[in-house]
Amino acid sequence: MEILTQVIKLLYRIRYWLIIIPLLAALFAIYQTKNLVRIYEVNTTVYTGIASGFTIESGLEGTRVDWNGVNNGIDNLISIIKARTTLREVSLRLYAQNMIHGDSIKDNNHIKAANYRRLVAITPKDVRVLINKNSEDSTVANLKRYERASPQNFVYGLFNWYHPHYSYDALKKINVKRMFNSDMLDIEYSADDPGIAYNTLVILNEEYVKQYGFLRFGETNDVIDYFRRTLAELGRRLRMSEDSLTQYYVEKKIINYEEQTKQVSSLAKEYEIIYYDILLKKTSSTIMLQSLEEKIMAQARMMEQNATFVSKLNSISFLSEQIAKIELFSRDSVVDNKALEDYKTKLTDAEK
Repeated sequence: MEILTQVIKLLYRIRYWLIIIPLLAALFAIYQTKNLVRIYEVNTTVYTGIASGFTIESGLEGTRVDWNGVNNGIDNLISIIKARTTLREVSLRLYAQNMIHGDSIKDNNHIKAANYRRLVAITPKDVRVLINKNSEDSTVANLKRYERASPQNFVYGLFNWYHPHYSYDALKKINVKRMFNSDMLDIEYSADDPGIAYNTLVILNEEYVKQYGFLRFGETNDVIDYFRRTLAELGRRLRMSEDSLTQYYVEKKIINYEEQTKQVSSLAKEYEIIYYDILLKKTSSTIMLQSLEEKIMAQARMMEQNATFVSKLNSISFLSEQIAKIELFSRDSVVDNKALEDYKTKLTDAEK
């Protein structure tokens, strides 16, 4: 019990040292590691399709996978990915991309602000004017035209000398390995800038496909291009010959009897068909017009008959009214009797 009491008293006496010493050790560790470089690792998986992809022999009975050919194809693809030519294209595009999208104030998805400031600081003015902020392809083309195999050439030295992001020594650290015995590749890369590490693999995935297509189908494409050029030249000559022949026929007034006879006969048949079609339409229109005229005349006659009938009714009504007046008011007058007889005669004629 006395030992425990002594230990507690001792700890109480040095209580400040127990707090100060760990705190100083932590501050010292922070100070020593404040400039420690952080490494960011990225990786991507590529499906090559060399072993399990579709070919013209896929699905045929008795077809076997040539594993020697598959292994050779995958080894060739790995060699293309790590080739100096491929990495040079990656270096130029990565540099152009960082110069275009970099920001000296804040980090972004392409490059850190500190790395961008250092990059701009080492880039000569005659190289900075080659950067087209609106086009990555144009910038890369400008850099390629500027590049010369000289120690004083910045673009040449960027890849061939030492730079932590764009040099061959940095990019050759890209690790490419086959995943077991499959036709898939795992590509890994690490850098002190997450944007540069990520975009390096993005650009690499695009560039090795171009390089593989060029090497794999280059000869075939050359043959196809040759036949295309030959076919275009023959077509041009044929058109020139046809135009020249046509011009000669026109100038010399030469008639191709067979061809023109066929054309005249064809035109005659077409005109004949058009003529009978128009004649048929004209006949149909004439018959329709006659039918309409007959209907209109019938309606007119009917209306005329109706008008005559109404006129007769009015006349009969008038005569009847006059007869009624005379019979009612002038029964004994001779004159009225004579008028009455006249009205009756007219009424009889009107009723016929």
